[in-house]
Amino acid sequence: MEVGNTSPIQEEGFYKRFFVIVIPLILQQFVSISLNFIDTIMVGKLGETSIAAVGVANKLYFIYALMLFGALGGASIFLAQYYGKKDYRNFRRVFFISIIVAIAFGAIFTPFAIIFAEPFMELFSNDLEVIFIGTGFLQLVAVSFPFNAISIAIAFALRSMGKTKQALYIVLVATIINTVLNYGLIYGNWGLPRMEARGAALATLIARLVEFSICLYFFFNAKYQMRATNWKKYLGFPKDKIESLVKISIPVFFTETVWVLATTVLYVAYGSLGTSALASVNIAELVINAGSIIVFGVATGANIIIAQTIGSGRLELAFAMSKKIIKMAIGISLSLSILALLFRGQILNEFPLSPEAAALTDKVLIAFSIAMFFKFINWIALVGVLRAGGDTKVAFFIDALPVVFIAIPLAFYTAMVLELEIYWVVLIANIEEVVKCVIALWRFIGKKWMKNLT
Repeated sequence: MEVGNTSPIQEEGFYKRFFVIVIPLILQQFVSISLNFIDTIMVGKLGETSIAAVGVANKLYFIYALMLFGALGGASIFLAQYYGKKDYRNFRRVFFISIIVAIAFGAIFTPFAIIFAEPFMELFSNDLEVIFIGTGFLQLVAVSFPFNAISIAIAFALRSMGKTKQALYIVLVATIINTVLNYGLIYGNWGLPRMEARGAALATLIARLVEFSICLYFFFNAKYQMRATNWKKYLGFPKDKIESLVKISIPVFFTETVWVLATTVLYVAYGSLGTSALASVNIAELVINAGSIIVFGVATGANIIIAQTIGSGRLELAFAMSKKIIKMAIGISLSLSILALLFRGQILNEFPLSPEAAALTDKVLIAFSIAMFFKFINWIALVGVLRAGGDTKVAFFIDALPVVFIAIPLAFYTAMVLELEIYWVVLIANIEEVVKCVIALWRFIGKKWMKNLT
């Protein structure tokens, strides 16, 4: 273990290396979120019912994507540590495992989404129009799942190498295509058929096929270390390392799975308050999405640089880096929370809401803005720091248990028993983020989260 404080040269090197990785990630998230914001506005012009329908339908993709992220999350830690160690042989072996996992997810979720689209929609709404629109949207989007799964696995590998510019190119092209096609297919512009919500789904499918094609280019390019000269070279990963990979990956998978399912259950509580409540939450979540532009980049960049440093055996340097990142997390989260409160009026102006719906959504925006301060610190601390050190089992308990045993009971009690307004339900349910934040920072200070997995 490296002992002592970092020198000024090391500090300068840290910030340069960190922001070289993080800035493309922030730009990537900015492109994705800003174009998704336009996407939501386009669907939103069709009315409150379409906002609610597409928002609910996208919850299944959210479940699929987060579970896949969890399944690949453990592998990405190994990928970053092996790349930091310059062990490209085992890097490719772990990458191959990631691809197999991705293909399995696509094969399972596509038929599930197509067959059970309508029952899934019925979990969240009893509005027949919302169910009809959302079912058609979901069944079409589901066709893209297998291609998207492989794209995500390749993007994970690129990020683990610190090749964040390449990941930016992929999302930039895909989201531009998605937005342009949305404009044509939702409203019937440029001589294209007017398909409304199904047009948004078809645009998403086409964009993900393009994204898949670009990812294949990076895979076949030898300089990115993913393609082996012979497929047999993907095999032979040591048994003890496979066991270690499984032990690290399972908590990450269950963390994302429990969290996304629990979050989805929260929507059942929100949906019990009516279509207007669902629409207001979907609009308010744009605040979280906007803030995640920076938080996603910082958390992912932190995970990469800390995992690579730990993999190279420099544990004290990794901890010094982590302290700087935690301080950044607190400052960034506070700033974003204040900005969200100040600019919520501009968000409301983009949607054709009735005065009553606008007033309700404004209060929900306030609740989300307060909650996001703690939420964003947790994202960076748990995903960016603790997971990078292989502390995935403890991170699971910190991340998953509060949402299950605090957020969900509070949401259902306040919504169905007390029948509070949606903004109070959201604010009270997010008390779990405060609990999570205290425990995560306590775990970080103890240093037991740092493990060299290679």
